[in-house]
Amino acid sequence: MLKVDILLLLLLLALGLLGLRGAETPISQQRADAAKPIQPSEGDKVPETEKVMTNIFRVDVIKDESDPVQIALDVSGEHPDGCDLPVHVAQSREGNAIQVEVYRELPVDMVCPMILRPYQDRIQLDGTFEAGSYSIAVNEHTQSVDI
Repeated sequence: MLKVDILLLLLLLALGLLGLRGAETPISQQRADAAKPIQPSEGDKVPETEKVMTNIFRVDVIKDESDPVQIALDVSGEHPDGCDLPVHVAQSREGNAIQVEVYRELPVDMVCPMILRPYQDRIQLDGTFEAGSYSIAVNEHTQSVDI
């Protein structure tokens, strides 16, 4: 029984030494370094990004029955890749033409899995809408709505 305990202790000691051999810094220091936020210095370059538009398949217009009318959009589509990044929504309005852009900012050197990711959101349009005909464009999807 004593021989088994000694052999087990030697085995654990050998495994411990093998595990530490590849480490350049002690584990306690690695954890402390990992917790420190990395701040870019003045010489560091900010990663270049590109705007990747979301493919929009469906836009349902929801008119609030308030006076004046407010509009929300139920939007469905997909992202063309599997990167999990924040979605940006930008709106602009010129007269009765509303433009909504749904996109993500991807670093140009980022490699993403080649899978489609579904997208669905409700977007509240800015401002109010008087009676009239409006053109609403969400990326490449355009439709008209009468108030």
